[in-house]
Parts: sequence; C-alpha cells; structure tokens
Amino acid sequence: MAGVVREVRVAVLNSHLATWYGTEERWSRVREAQAEQLLAKSREVSADLVIVGGDLNSTPQSPVYLRMVGAGLTDTLTDIKVRLGIGFLSLIHTVHKIFIVKSEKSAW
Repeated sequence: MAGVVREVRVAVLNSHLATWYGTEERWSRVREAQAEQLLAKSREVSADLVIVGGDLNSTPQSPVYLRMVGAGLTDTLTDIKVRLGIGFLSLIHTVHKIFIVKSEKSAW
C-alpha cells in the first residue's frame, strides 16, 4: 500500500454561549461578545485545522451566526445540506447545535 503520511495539527474549540433569558435581542449582545472571544481564540491557535463547535444558542439569522460565517468559518451542517440537497436537517439548527470548521490550509 503506497501513500503519503503527514502530520496534521488540529485544534478544537468548544463553547456554550449564553442562553436566552427572555428575548433573543436582550441577550444577543452578550453572545456576540462571547463569539468575538471565540473568534479571537480561533485566530490565536497554531494548527492546520481549527474546529469551532458547541451550543451557540443562535439561529442562522442571528448576529452571532452571521459574524462567525462572516469571519470566514464554514457552517458544516449548511454545507452538507447544500451538497446533498437535503432540507430536513434544518431541525438541528433549531436546537442551536451549529458546528463550524475553519481550515488555514487551502489544500484541504
């Protein structure tokens, strides 16, 4: 069996952002600040692949989600849905489990 063996450094960041106590708007600023901290940490780590995940307590239309995607992270659930043409997986978004992957190397 022929192949190439290489080392890949992987960093995993897991977070549980503040929950909703009342309306989303009331706690959105808290989650946005927490998301900024998470994004800052994702830029600090030295790895070939950075996986950011957890319970973000955010919908795909929320400022937190839009900030994460706007920072260049990829929502893997949305990516899978688009690639497979599946709509029913959006149920997972409603329970706020969003996993985002960022790769520093374009070779992935």
